[in-house]
Amino acid sequence: MTSTNWFLDYNCYMSFNRSGKFIYSPSGFGQMSLANMRSAGFEIHGLFADPLFTSISSGFTDPLNMNLMPLAGSPVINAGAPMAGFSNDRMGTSRPQGSAWDIGAHESAGGGQPPEPPDRLRVTSTEP
Repeated sequence: MTSTNWFLDYNCYMSFNRSGKFIYSPSGFGQMSLANMRSAGFEIHGLFADPLFTSISSGFTDPLNMNLMPLAGSPVINAGAPMAGFSNDRMGTSRPQGSAWDIGAHESAGGGQPPEPPDRLRVTSTEP
């Protein structure tokens, strides 16, 4: 979890080549799995999943202006931990909006999963 130099936890990693490995290692750049990081004492609460950020879902069409806001259903929503000295996200939204902080710089104003569809919905019309 900690090192003499840094602390890594509550992050979401994604591999674009679906290898299960990402570019990062404590000794420099290389490929390392989340399991390797955990065995080294890092990322105990980290995720390896598609974070469902807006720009990732649209295929990174505008990489210079990436929108890293989590979409509804993102695994990063309510999966973070509070940090001392911060009470707002990058855009000024207060944290948390749901049951816990979101992982990342942006707090989802939606607060989590989309609502369940109504049970036994019936549509009627008064038009002839």
